[in-house]
Amino acid sequence: MGFLGYLSDVMSGKISRSNTLIGNHGLRISGKVKNDSSLLGVLVGGTSYYTTDFLVGLLFEKRLMDNFKYTDGTEEPNPFKEYIGRLDEKGSYEMFKLVAGNLLVGIIVGGLLSDNDTRIDIPELRNRFFTIYEYNDEDKEIYYELLRLAQDGGRPSPEFRLYEYIFKRAYKIDPPEYVSQIVNFELIFKYMFSQVFVPGLVELMKTENKG
Repeated sequence: MGFLGYLSDVMSGKISRSNTLIGNHGLRISGKVKNDSSLLGVLVGGTSYYTTDFLVGLLFEKRLMDNFKYTDGTEEPNPFKEYIGRLDEKGSYEMFKLVAGNLLVGIIVGGLLSDNDTRIDIPELRNRFFTIYEYNDEDKEIYYELLRLAQDGGRPSPEFRLYEYIFKRAYKIDPPEYVSQIVNFELIFKYMFSQVFVPGLVELMKTENKG
C-alpha cells in the first residue's frame, strides 16, 4: 500500500526523539497493513497516522495545549507534558489505542461507513480493527462506552471521557482537573477529527479506489 509507506516515512522523519513514546507505535500498526489497499487497510493506516500526529502535538509541540493563563497571572499547565515522565512505551500505547479507537467511533457515528451501496460489514470491520490494534476486553469496553456517548450526543462527551482514560491508563494517575485544558482537549480533538482527519481519510479512500 503505497500511501502507508509514505505515512511511515513521514512519521519516521518528523518525530525524532518522540519515536519511542509515539512514532514507533504508528510505524508498527501501519506496517501491519502496508500492502493492504482494502477499506480496513485505509482505516488502519489513516488512524495510525493521525493518532501519531495528534499525540506528538500534545506531548512535544507548542501548537497544541499550551499553558492556559488567567488574567490574575495564574496558569494551568499542559497536563500531557507536565506528567510525561510517567509515560513509558507500554503506557503510551494505551494512549495510542484510545485515540485511534475514538477516531473509529467518530467515523461510525458520523455515517462515513453507512453507504448501503458499498455493503460494508461494520461489525466485521470493527473486530478486525480491534485485532490489528491488539484490543483486550477492557479496550473494547471503553470503545463501546465512547461509542454510546457519541451516539447520545450529550455530556460527558466521548472526548471528555477520553481525556480521563488517557491519564488513568497511560499515565496511571487520576485525571488532572484543569478545566480549561479539558475543554481545550475536547475542542482540539473535535477540530482534528472534522477538519483534518475526515478530509484526509476521504481523499485516501478515493486514491486507493482509483488504484
